[in-house]
Amino acid sequence: MAQSDPARNSDPAPRCVLLVGEAGAVPSSLVAALDRRGMDIRIVRQPPAVMLELADRPAESQPANGDPQAAVPCPDRSLVVVEPQHQPRADELRSTLASYHPTVRVWAYHAHGPDGGASLEPYDPPPAPDPDDPPARPVVKGANQRLRSLVVRVDAEPPADPGPLISEDELAMLLGPPPDP
Repeated sequence: MAQSDPARNSDPAPRCVLLVGEAGAVPSSLVAALDRRGMDIRIVRQPPAVMLELADRPAESQPANGDPQAAVPCPDRSLVVVEPQHQPRADELRSTLASYHPTVRVWAYHAHGPDGGASLEPYDPPPAPDPDDPPARPVVKGANQRLRSLVVRVDAEPPADPGPLISEDELAMLLGPPPDP
């Protein structure tokens, strides 16, 4: 995988993170094509690792005074989601990237695209929810049956009123003498 060569180029290589998933195969033809373009390729299997790789900045881009506004811009960053339909939470990851890393270009790679060959296309974020619509309640199959089994029905008569829980004398002892007028 390509790494930036300081002798050849003082700028770090553009980083490309490939999210292949837990059981996904790494597409060797895609990796080879990215490597030929001099990309710094990082292969990850889980969405949190994507966020870490994108947040990691080369040392030369760190701000000298600690001010994030003074940082030198990082090289181009991109993410390729391999077979997004098989990646759990890929849409959530895309939405999060739109918020936290809006300049990252996100692509979807399909080994078998519409024409039968491999395809690489922009992976657009899911549409934002309409703020006027109430949030959808998650549907849990069998939840009502499970909840009904937790309900306890009591058919006994309620107990008779036992009276006050504390007597007037006990209350006077707890509160102390009345305040002076």
